[in-house]
Amino acid sequence: MTFAATKAFRTCLAALGLTLVAATLGVTAQEEAVRAHPEYSKSRVVKSETITGTLSGADPVKGLIFVARRGPHEPPSLELSWTERTPSEPGGRVERSPITVSQGPGETDYDFRVTSSTLIEVNGAHASLEGLAALTDAKITVRFTPRHDGDFALEITVSH
Repeated sequence: MTFAATKAFRTCLAALGLTLVAATLGVTAQEEAVRAHPEYSKSRVVKSETITGTLSGADPVKGLIFVARRGPHEPPSLELSWTERTPSEPGGRVERSPITVSQGPGETDYDFRVTSSTLIEVNGAHASLEGLAALTDAKITVRFTPRHDGDFALEITVSH
């Protein structure tokens, strides 16, 4: 390789390096400008929501509670029913009635993540997630933050 070719190669390499540095600085400055914009901060703030329902379970190991909302304003469910008659003699066939489909009461099930910062109260007294496991079917109110990676419970109030 000649001296002129080496010099041209180094010049091109230096120009490429400067272009990358300039592009990186431009992107960083653009990100800073977006973060400083008032609409960015408003879109990042997530308001908490509150839901009332029935405690259908708690899993202290996974840090979850399960809440069911039932009533006419919830989507209806379908109930399937049938009967089976087992023969008394061995090897006989099980007889099944036709399946009937009926519309059940409306119900929506929710699950919430519970962290160490979640305030848990049962009848006005502080409680633990483990204590909630024994209170299935109790009335529950959950204040939570909806996020793309799950709904995080901020405050849980149980009355029974």
